[in-house]
Amino acid sequence: FGQAIGMSIGMAISKAAGLELWLRQSLSAAVAVGCMSKLGTIHPPGGALAIVFSAGNNTWNQVGTHLAGDLIAIAIAAWINNLSYIRQYPTFWGVTDYWSDFISCWKN
Repeated sequence: FGQAIGMSIGMAISKAAGLELWLRQSLSAAVAVGCMSKLGTIHPPGGALAIVFSAGNNTWNQVGTHLAGDLIAIAIAAWINNLSYIRQYPTFWGVTDYWSDFISCWKN
């Protein structure tokens, strides 16, 4: 998820009119890292993608292509790592513990 966050923030900030390149790139990296940290999906290449995509010479088609490549890589990695009975990947597919704690604190 970190790469998707970084690319989306980079593309959104690249559309901001009137900002210098250095400001767009530093702002996109800072916002992307902050969002990834808050969501618990820290991924350093996601911050780098925010910088690359905030340069302003990328399109949303490139974001889609990159996300499709990420999904293919995850699917292949999960398939290869689950061929063995000893090693299972991933062992956890979501943030259900986090959300159950979050929801339970609001029920009281």
